Amino acid sequence: MPLVASVAATASTIVFTGTDFKTTGYTARVSLNGIKADTVVTDSATQVTATWTLGVPVVVNATKPSLNFLLDGSRTAYWAKMTAEVTNPLTVTANT
Repeated sequence: MPLVASVAATASTIVFTGTDFKTTGYTARVSLNGIKADTVVTDSATQVTATWTLGVPVVVNATKPSLNFLLDGSRTAYWAKMTAEVTNPLTVTANT
């Protein structure tokens, strides 16, 4: 079973670190607050990078992202067990 140990968010990406990530024959999918990532790359059996073109979705309260691996040509999906959470509050940097 895929297990996420930690997540690290930037303005446009979330990097998942863990174990047993599916690397071949599976399509990784990520969403945060119901918004799917535009691209998801399984970098290795221990890292997945999800990117949102318009930036990581805004979430004020700590929220668990969703990571799963869909078996290619099937409906079978393996959901990653996760305790890590993301916060990404809206910030105003200028006001005119």
